[in-house]
Amino acid sequence: MAVPPDHPDHPPTSGAAAPDPVAAPVTDAGAVAAEPTAPDPAAPAPAAPAPARTFGSGHKRRGRPVPRTRTGTAWAGIIAAVVLLILLIVFIAQNAHPVDVSFLMLHGRFPLAVALLAAVAGGALITVVIGSLRMLQLRRAVPRRSRVAAPPAAAAPPVPEKKEQSQA
Repeated sequence: MAVPPDHPDHPPTSGAAAPDPVAAPVTDAGAVAAEPTAPDPAAPAPAAPAPARTFGSGHKRRGRPVPRTRTGTAWAGIIAAVVLLILLIVFIAQNAHPVDVSFLMLHGRFPLAVALLAAVAGGALITVVIGSLRMLQLRRAVPRRSRVAAPPAAAAPPVPEKKEQSQA
């Protein structure tokens, strides 16, 4: 890829080497000066170099990583779902030939992809039902345990009241 002429990484256009700003200054006779000369206070200050354009540097803000948000998480989920959908379409296209399927007393002829996807969907459905029942069971158990573990409010010892003494 070609580098634009105004880019800092572009090589010099003339055949002569670019002057080295770090090297010691050279006098007219070609001898190296013993000490660098102080800059002329009347001379205008050199222009600051333009900041380099960076692409993709928005992932950090002042040295700290950008916090994770729900929107960012949703985008990551959408991208993952699209990739899985593309893989699913390829799977269905490559496994379209019909196969004989038998389950208990049911028999049929389906495309291989449909039979496998139905088996996966059935397994996922069973997993969701069992997981939901377990979560419901745990939610019902938590309030019962907290009621048993906490002492009733009436059994707490009374708080003694402070009496004010008057100074006479």
